[in-house]
Amino acid sequence: MADERKRPAGLAAAKRAKKPKLPTTETTTTTLDASEATVGLPADLAEDDHIGECIALYKTAVLAGSNRGPSLLGVSAASWLPLVRGTIHEADRLLRNEDAAKLVYTKAFFMAYASALLDLSDTVDDLSAKEGETSQDYVRAAQGLVERGLEVEQGEDDELKVLQARIQAMQVYERARILNTDANTSQEPREIIGRVAQILLDKEASVKFDVAKYEETAIPDILTRLCKALSSELLFLLETNDDLGNQNHARAEGQLANECIDKIQKVYEDALIARPDNLDAAFGVATCNELRQYCKDLLAETVDDEADRQFWQAQLETLQKLQQSATETIKNSESVVDQISQAIDVASDMLNSDE
Repeated sequence: MADERKRPAGLAAAKRAKKPKLPTTETTTTTLDASEATVGLPADLAEDDHIGECIALYKTAVLAGSNRGPSLLGVSAASWLPLVRGTIHEADRLLRNEDAAKLVYTKAFFMAYASALLDLSDTVDDLSAKEGETSQDYVRAAQGLVERGLEVEQGEDDELKVLQARIQAMQVYERARILNTDANTSQEPREIIGRVAQILLDKEASVKFDVAKYEETAIPDILTRLCKALSSELLFLLETNDDLGNQNHARAEGQLANECIDKIQKVYEDALIARPDNLDAAFGVATCNELRQYCKDLLAETVDDEADRQFWQAQLETLQKLQQSATETIKNSESVVDQISQAIDVASDMLNSDE
């Protein structure tokens, strides 16, 4: 039975306030320097190949932190932070070296340096950072390095373009977070869904998601951040649609969001076909279903309470099964497990909101 639309204002506000758990350095008491770490260098690496050594150092950081790279989000910083810092120190030294003109800076070098900066940015708490040093400073520095890497003629650009998309995803997610927490931005144009669409749908700007490399690149991190940005914006539109009298704008945003969700879900589904036990991709599909439900509520003239209840009941059961799988599989990172737990809380709150 259809009735008047109900806005989940309280739940939406609470959900938007939840920041993803980022790696923390609080548990890291070591002062391990890059020179103190055991770094396995490729056998074919020349003794004086300092560029190659820097790249190998970052690859060691990824192996130390996760089965999936080059995104270390959600993995204990104790295992990889010293190596990431060592990569940054060494790469910076090479760029500033008085013999820099003799060095050949490869795309892989800029890829490693930029990736290390992005990983370090996830450990920076903007509230406690030194003046002038925020996570976005690292992101902007990484962006400049990616641009330099794309200017290198030799080699393929695919991995750098994925990293470029990761930077864009980090920026759009940060934009959504600021808009939803800073009262001074209430009158600013949001354009969150439009920015997500540019990354995913624009033929010139969008990245090609190579499912064969899904678990070897930052693609999972990109999609996670884009989903969070979409969720934040859709919930904002649901809260403010009636109050602002901007139904036409909200409907257009909902339709564009649906196109973005289609693209994201296709990547997740292809990753599941490639590896059916991929928990990250399975959770991604469930997340897309949640986002699609928000779009449905945004686009509908009325809300069918029974259909809504059935969706959230099914969503809760799906998430609980994923949670069980996650706890039985030790190779899953803490971030995936935490995200599933948060999604279960949301589904439970939605299901019980009318009781």
